[in-house]
Parts: sequence; structure tokens; C-alpha cells
Amino acid sequence: MITPPQFAQALKFSEGLASVEINGKFGYIDQTGKIIIPLQFDYSYEFSEGLASVTINNKYGYIDQTGKMIIPPQFASATNFHYEEGLARVEINGKFGYIDKTGKIIIPLQLDDTYFFLKD
Repeated sequence: MITPPQFAQALKFSEGLASVEINGKFGYIDQTGKIIIPLQFDYSYEFSEGLASVTINNKYGYIDQTGKMIIPPQFASATNFHYEEGLARVEINGKFGYIDKTGKIIIPLQLDDTYFFLKD
């Protein structure tokens, strides 16, 4: 056993980190069980392409692997919670679109629904 049971929830490791919960707050541990990103989020998701979606006050944003907030929480949802092909699906006011890794809107938030990109 690498890490003794101490977390209320733990997601699988992605890009070397795993989202964990203690007392209703989420953060990230490394593969030794050391907390790398403090437990400060209402929820946190798996990393993909160097970023992870986190929730604060029911808004979604993205952090990097050091815990730095790259895209501040502002979205009603980050429906697939991860980046694919450099884009992430997000929602504001019931409309969906895609942002890049800087938070710049690439596909305007004007669609009723969207899906992730399919690879060949």
C-alpha cells in the first residue's frame, strides 16, 4: 500500500496526479500520496493536456499541474471536463462552445449542445 486510506474520494491518476477529497474539499496528490495541490476546490477532475477542471462556487475553471489558476472559474459547466485536441467544451447561460488552453473562446458559446472531437 502506497497511501493509507485517508480520502473520502480519489480519482485515478492522470499525468502523475490524482484528485482527492478530505472534508468536502478537493486537491491533488502525487503517486507517493503527498499533497501537491492543496485541498481548496469544491470539486476537481483529472488532468488532460496539462490542465484540470476545478469547481469553485458552482463555476468551472482550469488549473495547471502546479495548482496555478490558468482559466478562472466562470463557466456553468465544463461538460467533458478535459481538453482534447487543445480545446475544452464549456457552457455559459445554456449555450456551449469551446475554449483553448488560455481560455480564449475558439468556437463561440452559441450552440445548444456539442460533443467531444472524434479522432480518425
